Amino acid sequence: MPTFACLAIARYSEDFSGAEIEQCVYDAMHRAFNEQPPREFQQGDILHSINQMVPLASIAKPQIEALKRWAAESGARVASRDEHLVAELNNLVQKRGSHPIEVDSYE
Repeated sequence: MPTFACLAIARYSEDFSGAEIEQCVYDAMHRAFNEQPPREFQQGDILHSINQMVPLASIAKPQIEALKRWAAESGARVASRDEHLVAELNNLVQKRGSHPIEVDSYE
């Protein structure tokens, strides 16, 4: 059974959502299994699939930024542990002169 360097795949797919990475794995599997003769898929197949896909974060950047601004301005609570996202939303809120956003606690 092949092994995969998950951190390398994560770095290579930095702007990808989990669903997009999952689709790249499926594409890699199909590509390898459909070769003649069929073979086990490998990390290179996943990286190839990632290289062929354009993540939604790249295509819809203005819409995503607008959604972040809306979340910051509307007082939506952040349910993410992503410190970068929380800092970005707090920065947007501070520019508007509002109170810091609330972050759900997982403790």
